[in-house]
Amino acid sequence: MKKIIYLILTVALIYACSENEELGQMPLDLVAPGKVTNIQVENMSGGAKLTYELPNDDDLLYVVAKYKVNDKLSREAITSYYDNEIMVNGFGEAKDYEVTLQAVDRSKNYSEPVTVTVSPTTAPLYLAMESIKVIPDFGGINIKWKNETESDLNLVVMVNDTIEEGAYVTEDILYTKVKNGNHSVRGLAAEERDFAILIVDRYENTTDTLKMTLTPLFEMELDPNLFKFIQALTPVGSLGSYYIPERMWDGAYGNSCYISQFPSPYEVKDGLLYVTMDLGKRSKISRCVYWPRGGDANFIYNHFNVKRYAIWGSNDPAPDAFSFEGWTKINDFTVEKPSGLPLGQISQEDKDAADRGHEGIFPLESEAYRYIRFQVLETWSGGSLIQVGELKFFGQYEE
Repeated sequence: MKKIIYLILTVALIYACSENEELGQMPLDLVAPGKVTNIQVENMSGGAKLTYELPNDDDLLYVVAKYKVNDKLSREAITSYYDNEIMVNGFGEAKDYEVTLQAVDRSKNYSEPVTVTVSPTTAPLYLAMESIKVIPDFGGINIKWKNETESDLNLVVMVNDTIEEGAYVTEDILYTKVKNGNHSVRGLAAEERDFAILIVDRYENTTDTLKMTLTPLFEMELDPNLFKFIQALTPVGSLGSYYIPERMWDGAYGNSCYISQFPSPYEVKDGLLYVTMDLGKRSKISRCVYWPRGGDANFIYNHFNVKRYAIWGSNDPAPDAFSFEGWTKINDFTVEKPSGLPLGQISQEDKDAADRGHEGIFPLESEAYRYIRFQVLETWSGGSLIQVGELKFFGQYEE
C-alpha cells in the first residue's frame, strides 16, 4: 500500500512540473543584455545618484555600478531591474571619479560597460569636522557638531599620553548619526591636557586631526548631607519610612526609596508632582543621576518609577508650593530603557543600566542655583504617585 501511495505522489509531481514550465532555473544562455542608456548624474555630499534607462531584455536581473572611492578601496552598488536609479557613495574627497555601469541578466551575462564621471561634493565627515566646536566641560570637554545628512560617523577623541611624550591615547569613540551632535567626554582631572579629535566614516575615510589644549572644569558630587527638603506638591505621609523625601539622597539603593503617599489627588501626566529641595549652597550643576526604585526587578522601568522629569532652579523661590514664580526650567530628561521591551519585561542590559543610574546633563550655560525642584512629568505606569530610588547632583559650589 505504501508503495502505491509513493508511486501516485511521484507521478503527480512529475505531471505538475510538466504543466508549469516556468518552475526552476531559466535556461542559461551566452547572450549579453543591452547596456544602460541615457545616464543622468545628480551629485551630492560624498556621493551621487545615477538614473538611467534599462535595456529591453526579458531576462534582465540587475544593474551594477563599480567604482573606487580612494586609492585602496573599490566598491560596488547593485539595484534590481525593478528600479532605474542607483546610489554610489563613500567618496572622501570632492573631485571627479569614474563609475562603470553594467546590466546583468539571469545567466550572469554582463552588458557592455558604460563609464560616467561623478563629482561628489564635500563628504559628510568633512562637513561635520568643519562644524566642530570644543570647549572645556566638567571633568572633560564638550564637543558640538552638525551632521545635516545624518550619516554614520565615528567621533574619536584622544588625549596626550602622560607617560610617552608626544603620544596620544584614545579616550573615547562615539558612533553617531544625529543631526545636531552634542557629546561630553568626562572622567578627567581639572588639569591642562592636550586633546586630539578626528572623524571616521563607514567607508574608512578619515579627517585630519584637530588638536587643542584645554583644562577640564572641576567636578565633584554635591554633598547630600547639606540637602534639605523644602516642600512637595505630592502627599508626604507619616505612615512608614517610604514617605520621607530625604530618602531620595540618603545614599541607599535597591528597595530604599522615596514613595509619595497613595492615593494622590494629582495626576503625574499634568506635571504637578514635584519635590523642592535646598542644596545647602549655591551650586553650578553639571549633571544629575537618577536611580529608579530597585530591589525587585519587577519595579525597574515599571510601576511608579519616573520615566520623564524636569529640573528647575531658583535662588529666590516663591513660598507657595503651587507657584513656579522665581523658578527657571534647566532641562527636561527622559529615562531610556535600553532594551525597548514592553512594560513589565526587562533584560540584563536594563538591569545593568538601572544599577548605573540614568544621567541628565545640565547645559553649560546654566546659572548656579541653591534651590532645585524635581518635577515628575511621567511615570512608567502613568499612575498618580512617584517612586525615586536615589538622586545625586554633580558640579561645583559657587563661592
